[in-house]
Amino acid sequence: METNLQAIRLGAVNRKYNLKAVFDAMVHHKESKKHKIMNAALRDDMDIALEEHNQIIKKQQDKMLTKSQMKSGSIVRDMIGKRLFAYFAHWRDHTASFKNNMNTKIKDRIIRMHNNYVLSYF
Repeated sequence: METNLQAIRLGAVNRKYNLKAVFDAMVHHKESKKHKIMNAALRDDMDIALEEHNQIIKKQQDKMLTKSQMKSGSIVRDMIGKRLFAYFAHWRDHTASFKNNMNTKIKDRIIRMHNNYVLSYF
């Protein structure tokens, strides 16, 4: 009888451990299933969010690139315009001074030659 009691106690203990093992396996299965579902949802949602974020970043980079190209183009345009203006201003000033110098020298020479020519008759 004692062996029967020990067998019953052992069966109850085994049943208790079996129920606990089954419960732990179910919990592990449910938790792993939740993890898979959450991981897939996060990965898919994050992929979409990251893709949208990358598109926004690309648009901003394109805007900044276009803006910097326009700015550098206007800087070059202004620089070339200033250099051209400086060149033509220098040319104008130099030509004006050259004309003044030449006109006065030529006028003086013509007057001298005319005076010499007229005075040669006397």
